[in-house]
Amino acid sequence: MPAVDLATPAKSVQPGHKIRTFGERYDAGGGGINVARVISELGGKR
Repeated sequence: MPAVDLATPAKSVQPGHKIRTFGERYDAGGGGINVARVISELGGKR
């Protein structure tokens, strides 16, 4: 099923502290899309 993957870095993650993030990145995702990306990275054809 298609989905949107969200990734965002944080300077630090500590128990009990609020996590501040920045530089959000949205990418197409989901099982089939992620598999196709891996196959492509390994030199295969989609």
